[in-house]
Formats: sequence, C-alpha cells, structure tokens
Amino acid sequence: MKFQLLEKLKTCFSNPWKLIIALAVLSPLVSSAQTNSDKFVVAATNVIGEQLYAFAPSVEIAGTVADDAIIGAVRDAKLSGTVSNDLWMAAVQTIDVSGRVGDHARLAAASVEVSGTFNRSLAAAGQRVHLATNSVVGEDVYLAGISVAMEGSVGSNVFVQAVNATLGGHVRGTLRVTATDIAVLPNARIDGDLVYTSQKEMFLDKSVVLGGK
Repeated sequence: MKFQLLEKLKTCFSNPWKLIIALAVLSPLVSSAQTNSDKFVVAATNVIGEQLYAFAPSVEIAGTVADDAIIGAVRDAKLSGTVSNDLWMAAVQTIDVSGRVGDHARLAAASVEVSGTFNRSLAAAGQRVHLATNSVVGEDVYLAGISVAMEGSVGSNVFVQAVNATLGGHVRGTLRVTATDIAVLPNARIDGDLVYTSQKEMFLDKSVVLGGK
C-alpha cells in the first residue's frame, strides 16, 4: 500500500493542485493501512535515517526524519520536528506543522495549521487553511480551501483559491487569489503584482505595501 501511495504522489508532484487533491482522497484509505496502534510517535530524541511511512489514527513526528516522510492519519497529524526532504501529509481531521521541512511539503486535511519553516514550496488544502505569522516558506505557496488565511513570509509567489481569503505577511513575488471575499490585512507587503478574481472589489489599507501592479 505504501509504495502504491508513493507512486501516486510522485505522479502528481509536478502539479501541486493535483497532489493535494490526491492526498485528500487517499487519506481515509491509507490511515488504517499499516499499524494497529492508536498513535504513531517519533520522539524528539529519535532520528529516522531513511524514508518514513507512518499510517495510523494519529501521527506525531517530534524527532528527525533524514529523508522523505509520507504520513496518513484518520484523526490528526503533527510535525514539530524535522523532515530533511519532502513531506506528504494527509489527515481526515487536523494537520499541525510547526517544525522544519527541508524540501517540498504537501498537506491536506479538514483543518491545516502551519507555523513552521519550509526551505522550498508548500501546497495545502482543507476546509480551513492557516499560514501563521511565524511561518516561513522559501519558494511558492499554493493554498486551497473554504477559509484560507495567509499571514506568513513567502520567498516567491502565492496562489490562493478559496471562498473566504485573508491575506497578509510578506510575499516576495506575485500574489494571485480567486475568492468570493478577499481581505488584505493592514501592513501586508507584496513585492510583486496583486492579481485577484472576485465578484467584489478589493480595497487596500494605506499601510499595505504593493511593489507591483
């Protein structure tokens, strides 16, 4: 099962939107595939020197994974430690990432909370998706959900598809958003262009810094 999942994810890897949809669809299936225990835990003192496959009702990674991590959970999945390469994480209920990811990260759950550091790109989908003010992403960010809040620091471009979108933080590239309701927070900074699609006109506070058009 784990190898079939990995191949599905790699097939979608070039398209973050397809990948996060695949994660969301697969999460109820993979979550019971590998372990009978209620919770899979990598303690803070533990180091996994190879790829990690963790499928359980609840998964918590507080230690270090030296390669890729592929995680599925029925309830919740949490990363407060380090994944040195790629992270694929799907959960039916909640995902919380406050740790560090050395390469790309792809997340899908009903609720996704992100406050960690990502060296490369991040894609996340859920009913609620939140990039907190202390989150740092080195490259592009792709966010999809009913309620999406982007308040972190992004090294490149941001793409948002949502019903309600709240935008802030610092985007060093172009910000593209499609949503019914769009709110740009005071003191937000966008170094590139701001491109939006909505039935409602967007208004920017005077404190918002827009480097492009």
